[in-house]
Amino acid sequence: GSGGSGGRIALVARDLTGFYGIITAYGGANATNVTGGGAAGTIYTNGAVAGLPVQTVLIDNNGLVATAETVMQHQSALSINVTKLTVQGRARAVLQQVSNDLVTFKADTVAGDFSGVLRCQSLQSMSLEASKAASTRPFSPPMSLIVEQGGEMIVSPKLLILGTATLPSMRVSGQLVGGESFTVGNSAQVVLEQTG
Repeated sequence: GSGGSGGRIALVARDLTGFYGIITAYGGANATNVTGGGAAGTIYTNGAVAGLPVQTVLIDNNGLVATAETVMQHQSALSINVTKLTVQGRARAVLQQVSNDLVTFKADTVAGDFSGVLRCQSLQSMSLEASKAASTRPFSPPMSLIVEQGGEMIVSPKLLILGTATLPSMRVSGQLVGGESFTVGNSAQVVLEQTG
């Protein structure tokens, strides 16, 4: 059989300065330890570091290929804001859908190891490092991005798409806001699908 998912961990503290503990929520391997393992869990951290508020979400599957996605949710919240989202270790992440309501997700910083996947579904709007729009550096997503029809992904005006472990590196069937300047690296693959 396949392995179980990594579960959910929340670390909430007034002050996280000086905390160097290691927390993991990897999915479990299946019997053959090849593919079909459990989805990564989520590790949510909320507190302050050096007096600055920090809210992070880490989704890491330790290199295990899972058939299931990690669903990011906070009860039935329609708006989620984090200072940092990390998707790595072959994890596959998606936002929870809430009936027929628009769900918005904003990450000030995005991190990863180019092996994860982040998927934006219909009735969802994801803003990834869009607040850094004035920067002269391009936004280079460190994971594969999927924007499904009816979904919206907001990014900075300059995009640099690099090669990822899962191809395509970017697939857009929905709406991409930003990305007026678009550079695709040698080992990257981008698919822009016509809709409507």
